[in-house]
Amino acid sequence: MSVNRLRRYDKIKFATWVANGQSACSQPWKWHQLFKGRATYGLRAAQKRRLGWSQAALRF
Repeated sequence: MSVNRLRRYDKIKFATWVANGQSACSQPWKWHQLFKGRATYGLRAAQKRRLGWSQAALRF
């Protein structure tokens, strides 16, 4: 599995998790594990495309 595919999977997993009604702050450790070294990468991209998505992530 390529790194990019893994990244996309993590982002989808996180987006689904937020959409399911769990705020990003409810379990910050889980969010942190998901995005460990890639937080900036995910946030920059999401900020430009989906404002709601990035706001949920930025609340952390």
